[in-house]
Formats: sequence, structure tokens, C-alpha cells
Amino acid sequence: MTGQKGSEEMLKYPLFLSLFVILAGCVAPTVENVGFIPDVSAGEKMVPGAEPQILVSRVPSGPGGDIVLPDATDVRVESFRIEAVGESMVLTEFPLVNAGDDAPIMNVVISYRDSDGAMRTSTWYFSDGEALFEGQSVFLPEGVPVAMSVRVNSALSGDADPGDAFRIDWDDSAGVSAIGLETGRAYDESITTDFVAGVEMAWYYAKPSVNGDVCGTADAGFPGANEMLFFDIDANSGGDVGFGGMFLRLSFTDKGRSNWNRCGTLDDPEKFLLYRAASMPAPIEEAEWSFYAADGTNCDDVVSPRPPPVAFASVTGLTEVISAGGGDSIGYTEYRLMVDTTGASGPNNDTSGIRAEELDLTDIEGGVPIDLSYVRGVPFCGVTLHY
Repeated sequence: MTGQKGSEEMLKYPLFLSLFVILAGCVAPTVENVGFIPDVSAGEKMVPGAEPQILVSRVPSGPGGDIVLPDATDVRVESFRIEAVGESMVLTEFPLVNAGDDAPIMNVVISYRDSDGAMRTSTWYFSDGEALFEGQSVFLPEGVPVAMSVRVNSALSGDADPGDAFRIDWDDSAGVSAIGLETGRAYDESITTDFVAGVEMAWYYAKPSVNGDVCGTADAGFPGANEMLFFDIDANSGGDVGFGGMFLRLSFTDKGRSNWNRCGTLDDPEKFLLYRAASMPAPIEEAEWSFYAADGTNCDDVVSPRPPPVAFASVTGLTEVISAGGGDSIGYTEYRLMVDTTGASGPNNDTSGIRAEELDLTDIEGGVPIDLSYVRGVPFCGVTLHY
């Protein structure tokens, strides 16, 4: 009876209104007729019906610049964060672009989860700086960022030159394809983030790292010989590392105006002694020291009744070799720098600090200097001494 009553009620509506209700029920909702599309640039939360987008960025905890050794496998070099807006999607085709040399990379491997939650991997090769991943099924649930890991297997010895650098970017200029899971619509690169730069890495036979004190560490000092730098240089099973010298920034105060920190007083090689920790008390004899004022003038060239403070020091002439460890072990050598700070005043609260800004490190097998931008731990500091 209820159905009959409903039919009777329908007859009470004017004919044109009844037709409107029937036709309105046949109109499928689309992005165009939803009506509310929030401003993405303002960071507003998207709702169903928002303008479809695929947003790409780097994972904040992704890898930093590093060295990749020959014949290394499964090296994580990048991680991208991908998010679908407007509806859930499956990303089926996209390019990764190498902004550097292809030679260090044998192949590139991506890892992601599909719509069943299964981890999938896909291996491709760079050709003229591009790898176009086709036939993929990267599941992008609407509004939920997912991570796509990018790893490489590196070139064998002899297939690349030491120092060859690469950087894997997201670049949609070669085309992107995705399918909307709610609408079945096909999407292309017009809805994706155009470009996201990766992190640059380099291929060497040797992979050094440096461990020193954290800048800002303080300790008590006294006028005379003080240990001002204690650090180690590490090598690994990839190859031996050469250590030829370093460039230091000095921050020595002279509040008592005794001139102890100035050119003509502090710029004495006998006051700066570098040691291998295992060979103390014998300093490294090859060390050749030079000292500079803040404007870069060598202290030997300063002619003034009141010379400027020593602001920089460099040591060269070292022929140190840090042998690589065997297997998974790490070879390393510890060093200590002792500085004679005679003249520093306790009552006047003088301080002394050193920051190692550059090191001369060499890939011995490759016969080339190592770019410090790929070396972890540089620059580093010694303790700041308070007298």
C-alpha cells in the first residue's frame, strides 16, 4: 500500500517538476558540477571532486649526497613522495631523468606497493639520461602520500671515470599516464608536478668519511699545548684514501691584548703539531704549515706595527694513506692536532676554537681528488677552549 500512496503523492506535483526530478537523477556527478574546489596553494584539505592532481616531492628523510662504489648493488639513491588528489589513481607510466652521467649506473630499480598492498619492483636502464617506466601499477590512494624508493646497481670498475656524478630527478616532460579508479578517467602529465630534483651522487673507487667533534662543544683550556682537533678519516673496502692536508679556520680571542693570537706570534709551525694518534708523541714530520690573516694575506707578507690576528691556517705536504678495510670492515686512522696557546688569558676569558673547512682527500686507485661535497663529516670542528 505504501507504494501506491507514493504514486498518488507524485501525481500531486506539477508535470514540469516531476520531469525535473527524474532528469536530475540521471546526471552523473563530475568535477565540473561538484562546485567546491579548494585552493591547493593555500594548503586546504582536498575533498572528493577536487581538481585531480598528482603531487610529487622528495621524502624528507631521503638519502643525502654520497659516493657510490663500483659494482655496488641495491644502493638507495632517492625516494619520492607521491600523492593523488581528487580521486584514487594507479600510476602506469612515468619517466625518471638523470641530470648527470649515465656511465656510473648499470640500471635503476624502483620499489612501490600496488593496489593489493604487494611490494613490486621494476628495473630499467638509462638511455640518453632517461628511463621511461612503462606498464607500472603504483597505487595512489586519494589523499594518502606513498613513497617510491629509487635504487641503483652501479657500474663495474673501468666502466665509469672516478668523479662521474649523477642525479635522478622526477621530470614529467617525457610523459606520465595514470588511471582514476573512481571515474576510470585517463590522466597525463598535465596534472602532475612538473619537476623534482634529486640529490647528486658520484662514483669513486674510494669512499671516505670524517668523524670530528660537533661544532659548539666546549672544554676547559690552559695556556700552553692543548689538543684542539681530534678526528679520524675512514675508508672502506672500496679503496684506499689519501690525506694530503687541510684548511682550518681559527677563532682565537685576545681580550687581554697580549697579541698572542696575531701574525708574528701565533704563526709558528712549532706551535701547530699534527699527530697520528697511534704514533704519539712523534708528530707527522711532512706537515708544512702556512698562516693567513682574515683578508687572506699570508702572515709572512704582513708588515705592520700591529699585525692582524691569525684567522686561517693550512697544512700541506702530507702523504697519509688510509687503507681500506677488508670485507665489511672499515679502515681508519685517528689524528690529533695540538696547538700551543701560550698567552691566552684566563682572567680575561679568552677562547680558542678551530673549524676544519677543507681536507685534501684522494681516491688513490682512481688517481683523482675527491669532491668534498660527497664526503660525510666535512666540515667539522674541534672543541672550543675556555681559559
